[in-house]
Amino acid sequence: MEELTEVKNGMSMEEVIAIADKPGSTQDLGLATSETGDTSHFFQWFYGVNQSILFTNGKVSGVDLDIKATQERIQHIMDSAKTVDAVNGGVIIQRN
Repeated sequence: MEELTEVKNGMSMEEVIAIADKPGSTQDLGLATSETGDTSHFFQWFYGVNQSILFTNGKVSGVDLDIKATQERIQHIMDSAKTVDAVNGGVIIQRN
């Protein structure tokens, strides 16, 4: 979807709809609280089968024009990190 290239960080949901129309589906990713006590609410909007927009507190915080390629890059990074630290059994990926 070519319109997603026009979406920029900081845009509101309404601005995105004006440019790219409503998403095909959405996902509420929930709340996260930082160590300082600040809370952020995350939403992800999906366009087609391979593009998405991430919102933090109602503002665009990321546009992914190729979800599959992003997932492949992340997997490559994880595999590389495991290989680098193979002596110690790989790395530990910690989720908070």
